[in-house]
Amino acid sequence: MAAAIGVAKNECYDFLRAKYDGYHFATRSPGVYNPVSLMTALMSRSMESYWAETDTPSILVDWIASRQMDLTSLQDRRFDIEDLSKVDSYNSEVIPMMYQCGYLTIAQADEEGIRLDFPNEDVKKAFLVEVNFSSLKRNIDSWNVEELE
Repeated sequence: MAAAIGVAKNECYDFLRAKYDGYHFATRSPGVYNPVSLMTALMSRSMESYWAETDTPSILVDWIASRQMDLTSLQDRRFDIEDLSKVDSYNSEVIPMMYQCGYLTIAQADEEGIRLDFPNEDVKKAFLVEVNFSSLKRNIDSWNVEELE
């Protein structure tokens, strides 16, 4: 693949790791690549964003867009692993849902708790584009067309 895209082998590995690796399902686990995105990249010999081609749960995206959440604060928050496994219709916290859907993964674990982050560039880009699009659509839908004329 490196030869096909004109980069050195190590550079190709680094890019694949940054783009598609990073899922952690336990506090002490090796990173796991997104198999669909990785295989698609290898077969097509092109490193594109493939996460967006999978089904993005629109209810999750709309939920975040409607709350105008600042996801940049994730780096500063700590979570308990038990709280991340609780996803139900009564839980108003969106972070466990994002974790369960694969949009967030364990980035670090210490005595203060678990820090979450996007697992890789592919997921982060796809998710933020979806949230921004949903926010924009929500704003456009709220415009009163008669007032604009």
